Amino acid sequence: MQFYLTYWYKTDERATRMSIFAASVAVAGAFGGLIATGVSYMSGMAGLHGWQWLFILEGIPAVLCGILVYFALPDFPETAKFLTPEERAFAAHRMGPFAPKGTDKHFDKADAIACVKSWQFWAFAVTYFCYANSLNAFGYFAPTIISSLGFKGADAQLLTVPPNAFAFFIIIGNAWHSDRTKERPLHILAGSSLVMTGYLILAVVRHWGVRYMGVFFIACTNAAVIPFLALRTATVTGSTSTAIATGGVIAFSNSAGAVAPFLFPSSDSPTYLMGNWTCFALVGLAALVVCFLWFRLGSSSEYKDTFVGVAGEGAGEVEKDDAEAGPVKERV
Repeated sequence: MQFYLTYWYKTDERATRMSIFAASVAVAGAFGGLIATGVSYMSGMAGLHGWQWLFILEGIPAVLCGILVYFALPDFPETAKFLTPEERAFAAHRMGPFAPKGTDKHFDKADAIACVKSWQFWAFAVTYFCYANSLNAFGYFAPTIISSLGFKGADAQLLTVPPNAFAFFIIIGNAWHSDRTKERPLHILAGSSLVMTGYLILAVVRHWGVRYMGVFFIACTNAAVIPFLALRTATVTGSTSTAIATGGVIAFSNSAGAVAPFLFPSSDSPTYLMGNWTCFALVGLAALVVCFLWFRLGSSSEYKDTFVGVAGEGAGEVEKDDAEAGPVKERV
């Protein structure tokens, strides 16, 4: 744990770090298929149904890890006791002048209002909502989609493992390359194109093998989401705006959880045209918004401009840094 946290603070790889969390979802999906297969044979043990055993076996590690993180994970680099004073200073400097700091106000009302009123907030929120529908669709219906290929029961559960394993490497690989090249929009669009191809295959192809390949592609939605979230965090400054922007965008996107379950009704089996075309269109809409953000904010993952004004998204303008060749980003 200490080694990992030290690496976390001493490296400037925002997307790669987030991809580790997102890729863990793919790993969970892979193991989830295996666990679900095994738990299906536990139904009736100790008077509990299979789904009850699933909640217990998967819930206990999550609760224990949550307790560990509460005590082990510091709020800011400045409070990381496992770093030396020199390392804490380096980590804080490496995060840049606009990153949240331990000396920031706990809550700045004006900053929060400016953040929510900014066009960036809603552009990012709508885009993440579009991606979240794809994430939820795969999470909810991967076994159902695979069942439509002719596999049933435990076989359908086990066949969710390879797409999730494939997604694990694609998610981390795309995020790692985004960090190395210091570029976000193209990597977001690359992930979006892969996912859209998957839904297109599921919508128009009938051969089970090709359709199964489409499942591999839609499992990689987080390959687009992680560079997107890294871009989101790079467009705000200060603790309040960072918290409102990231938390608000994610909260808005969670409403997709009320939409996705209705996209793949059993009556649409085996093609699920409504669900596949809807997800295809939503990811396509997200890609179009990303192109607009690319035009307005530039492609670099790091700000190359001097921000004049107060913290937040909605106050101030940027001044081009003549020492850099990248496009000017706007904080308006």
